[in-house]
Amino acid sequence: MSLLNLYSQLKTFLFAKGSPLPVCLFRIFYGLALLEYCLLMAPELLTCMSDTNGILRIQTLKHIFGIPVINLLTALPPGDNWIIAFFSIFVIACICLTLGLFSRVSIFLVYLGLVSLQHRNIYVHHSGDHLFLLAAFYLLFAPIDATLSLDRIRRIWFPKKTDLPKLIPDAAEPRSLWAVKAYKVQFALIYWQTSWAKIAALTWWDGTAMYYVFRHAEFARFFVPIVPENMFLMKVFTWSAMLIEFCAWIFIWFKETRYYVLLSLIALHLGIDYAMNIPLFEQIMLVSLINFIPAEDLSKFMEQVRSAAAPYLGAPVTIAYNGSLTKHIKIASTIKSLDILRRIELIDIHAPANDRSLPDNIRQEAQTKITAQWKDSSLQGVSALKMISRKLPFCWPFYPVLALLR
Repeated sequence: MSLLNLYSQLKTFLFAKGSPLPVCLFRIFYGLALLEYCLLMAPELLTCMSDTNGILRIQTLKHIFGIPVINLLTALPPGDNWIIAFFSIFVIACICLTLGLFSRVSIFLVYLGLVSLQHRNIYVHHSGDHLFLLAAFYLLFAPIDATLSLDRIRRIWFPKKTDLPKLIPDAAEPRSLWAVKAYKVQFALIYWQTSWAKIAALTWWDGTAMYYVFRHAEFARFFVPIVPENMFLMKVFTWSAMLIEFCAWIFIWFKETRYYVLLSLIALHLGIDYAMNIPLFEQIMLVSLINFIPAEDLSKFMEQVRSAAAPYLGAPVTIAYNGSLTKHIKIASTIKSLDILRRIELIDIHAPANDRSLPDNIRQEAQTKITAQWKDSSLQGVSALKMISRKLPFCWPFYPVLALLR
């Protein structure tokens, strides 16, 4: 292999376009983990971050760093209310990021919030918090709003002036994923570093490392039976952890071994999360593994979910719309983006392929109003909305309210 070929393959790996589905799914679970971070931080916010009632003064912090760092908290006016307001904006940004609403602005605010909170008090954060910050940095440059987001629906109703109204496609268009791939490399290096650190430690080679881990009472979480008192099992667990972490940064890149590695890492991190009290570290590690699942496998999994759910949701509902009306196209596109289980069949009454697939009365009604066909009847307005909401999981929380309407 020549250097030119190596450069070409590296360029293809980093900059080839692909489906944004995995990173958008990662955005959702990353946002949920951030909200857990907010729940843990909120009760101790002023204790950790206040300059008047906190454990670390800003003046002391300046001597610790010695160099300028990004920390918006130090730029706030004096008073704890400003810290509460800053944290409130951060929480709102985390919620918006999870929902995919104004995703670009939200991830920027999340990044600024995380870096400021971590630089304000370096003694209440650990490496898991640093990984949160690292992920936020790479997500700044990733297509996190391409699918599975409210931004996609927002673009339907408020498109760019150059966009012509048309029904959205089933899948998001391929996008540049260099930022996601860079994060994946950075994430794999975590296992590279930890595996070589274990190889360099005698206690991991002789199998006694887990003996000391289980006897750190300050890190203990839930009771672990048998293992801490059985030297054979402790050695098995010690060497298994070494093997899993060493294999992770190598074999996670290969299709044939990827899922064996992912399953092993899930078992490893769930075990650590059960036995050790390291808040949010295992959550961000587990969530980051989503990026290694190919989009086609996620799509196949969703097809299996749809097949399993179909008997419980009944036959699909047919929705007739007028493809020559912009409002109808926007409504149909919104329904399609929410229909993750594919229980809605959208039919454009002006499409040649649908010339004879609808009764004449429904075709006539759909000229001016979105019309739902259910069995031998046609539904419009609230009745159609009720029927549609029964088929869309995202609308289920609102169905009790719709049921009260006539």
